[in-house]
Amino acid sequence: SLLLLSMPLLLAQVPKKILIEEATQASCAPCASVNPGFDAIISSNIDKMVPVKYQVWWPGYDPMYEENPLEVNARIQTLGPTSTGGLIAPGMYANLGQMVNAGTLTQAMVDQMAALTSPISMTVEHTLNDADGTVDIEVSITNESASDIAANNYRLMVAVQEDTMEYASPPGTNGEMEFHWVMRKFVPDPNGTALTSAIGAGETVNFTFSQPIPWYTKDLSFVAVSAWVENPNTREMLQAERSTNKPLTGNFPDLAVSYLLAGYDGYCDDAVDITFDIRNDGEEEVTSFDVNAVLPDGSLQVINSWTGNIAVGGEEQVVIADVPLAIGANALTATITNIN
Repeated sequence: SLLLLSMPLLLAQVPKKILIEEATQASCAPCASVNPGFDAIISSNIDKMVPVKYQVWWPGYDPMYEENPLEVNARIQTLGPTSTGGLIAPGMYANLGQMVNAGTLTQAMVDQMAALTSPISMTVEHTLNDADGTVDIEVSITNESASDIAANNYRLMVAVQEDTMEYASPPGTNGEMEFHWVMRKFVPDPNGTALTSAIGAGETVNFTFSQPIPWYTKDLSFVAVSAWVENPNTREMLQAERSTNKPLTGNFPDLAVSYLLAGYDGYCDDAVDITFDIRNDGEEEVTSFDVNAVLPDGSLQVINSWTGNIAVGGEEQVVIADVPLAIGANALTATITNIN
């Protein structure tokens, strides 16, 4: 796990939120022993902290990583951790200046970091748009100091997260079934948005984003957004802020889906049948959706567009026949998107 913090370079006038970035993993045994205590400290100081967790690819399997591998890879390359085991980096942008084990994080360390100040303040707001299926995000950055803030290679980072993810059984091998503050999608990508112009004293600059809700989102009611201003070259973080998860409003389709494979006899088969058992747990009828295969690079390929009617509380069985398999080993994952 990894934690990141900062030292201000300019005259600062407002408290600086503590950006915490952690590299963790569902099959990392030390992570399972460290995360409960680490999460408890964050929860009790959430008004001072902006936590962002990355489910990484080592030492074993983690389905959350598999859902967005390229962006996790890119961010970890920027941060530079080489192990999990509860490692936190109290700052890519850290006043501590080093990566430390999450198990060593104390309230005294939090208080030390919370005493830092910044020349900028930030606000972050998000809404879930049921009409377009997007997360609409607004970020404002205000220069609270008496001097201009030069661009200085600063960039705005924005991450869509799920504040809580719960599994009925452990998704990896370390026994963890509950995960918090998981990064699901960078907006627009892991490079962030460059601040190309100076921010004048007292000036506010605004950014708006409309990000399609990731197809792999587990629970819309836990979607949150974190944002921060950083300089990746100097490892300085100017400020961070977050918009926490909110109760759902609007009509969002909610399908409970399970599937099984059939028609597969052995090594020489070149296709497989997929049977989906679908239950409508939402508040409106479902009349259409796309069935997709997830490719190794994480992209989707539509293999069937279904139309019909599943009443609220109703169930339907959908069979997709002869889904082609590639030569060699196949790791087939299927998902449903574009509901109604």
